[in-house]
Amino acid sequence: MTGTAAEVNGANPNRRVKVYVLGGDGQWDDRGTGYVNCEVIAEYDSVGFRVLAENTTDKELLVSKIFEEDVFQRQGDTIVTWTNPETREDVALSFQEAVGAQEVWELICQVQGRSPNDTLEMDGDGVGGGGMHGAEEAVDIKVPPADMSSLQALLELVQNATNATRERIVDGVMEEGYMKKLFRIFQDCEDLEMTNSLHTLFRIFKGLIMLNDPSLIEKCLSDAHVLDTMGILEHDPDYAHHEIKHREYLGNPELFKQAVPIKDETTVQKIHLNFRLTYLKDVVMARYIDDVSFSTIRELISLNNVEIIGQIQTDSELLNQLFALCRNVADPDQRRNGFLFLRELFEIAKPLSMPHQMQFFRSLSAHGLFSILERAVEASDPAIVSACTDIMVGTLNHEASLLRGYLIEDAGKGLLKNLIHGLLHFQDAGLKAQVTEILRCLLDASSMEQSPERDRFLELFYSQHMDTLLSPLLDQDL
Repeated sequence: MTGTAAEVNGANPNRRVKVYVLGGDGQWDDRGTGYVNCEVIAEYDSVGFRVLAENTTDKELLVSKIFEEDVFQRQGDTIVTWTNPETREDVALSFQEAVGAQEVWELICQVQGRSPNDTLEMDGDGVGGGGMHGAEEAVDIKVPPADMSSLQALLELVQNATNATRERIVDGVMEEGYMKKLFRIFQDCEDLEMTNSLHTLFRIFKGLIMLNDPSLIEKCLSDAHVLDTMGILEHDPDYAHHEIKHREYLGNPELFKQAVPIKDETTVQKIHLNFRLTYLKDVVMARYIDDVSFSTIRELISLNNVEIIGQIQTDSELLNQLFALCRNVADPDQRRNGFLFLRELFEIAKPLSMPHQMQFFRSLSAHGLFSILERAVEASDPAIVSACTDIMVGTLNHEASLLRGYLIEDAGKGLLKNLIHGLLHFQDAGLKAQVTEILRCLLDASSMEQSPERDRFLELFYSQHMDTLLSPLLDQDL
């Protein structure tokens, strides 16, 4: 026998609700009106909610278990909201009657083992604004003032952030002068050795970073704020008896060295920012970072890398200086730094999209990349040789035709000769493996187009270099 949800619930107006779900555009989507049942949800094997549409019991507007995590919030008298910790979806139930909201709230607290009065009630009328109004009238979040007495309130606000409140929290913290006040509080706390307050500041900034707002993260790691941010993140309560030195490490002037001067200040700032982002991700927040925060930071690094590579590949003066450094055999240290910087550029370019990579490789090739690699293969410094082979492998993996085209020309024949000589005489097994991979890629016929260039390259290799490659086998003394 079927009927309406009102009939199933005895037409109890206390359980009449509107269901809202926060959409990707930041607006609350009205999923319909129905009646909420609190029952054991078989598919979750747990107590939860089932909301049936008021016109028919055949349509379920919502099915959710009551999570053990502290994700539920009471907003005003008639609103219950939560963020699903598994899907990160924000949901709200707007009750027609306050008594219905109270009944459901008491059940939630009973399942979670806490008092119904032990909760953070947010200011405002909530999602429903008074019961059954539009979800766009969401609670008006106000960030507490940046003073010592409000640190705990700020911490609770950040820790209980949802998709609906996250943007407003970020806007409040990003207001002019707000973070400077927090940093002054930090400095005072550190001077006075106020350990509890320092731990609270650590939790606040950990939570702010995990709001995953790119602008906020960049501001925390900017030149003006990075040392204060890192100073706060040194006071991890889980490592209260350990000395952490993030500021000492990142403040070391010897940390950043330029093989050649980069005159574009924006590019320098992005290089520094990427280093700090990587340090934040891999060291400072390694124990706490979740998949979403990891992806946010990685995306920030990737976007910066596109701009870094884009600027450097168009800076002819910088590339000419860099390649001149790589040719300077009179100064081995400077030459090594030049090749290490060049290899780092290739590492930065590796994750970029194919069009960006192709543009980068062609720009460096036009400035004489392969001519400096030719002499570097036979360098006495293993670091230079290793950087050289890494660069060639990177080029071959993405556009082998550039290197083949160079080798076909008279100027490039020495590079192929030096590679084969290195394969036969290098003592380092790792370098031998790199050269073997280079030769394999060069001779891979499946990667060559049907063209005269392919025939010319294979003829060049077999006629002029095959005997040298096979010489150990042909040596009668072996």
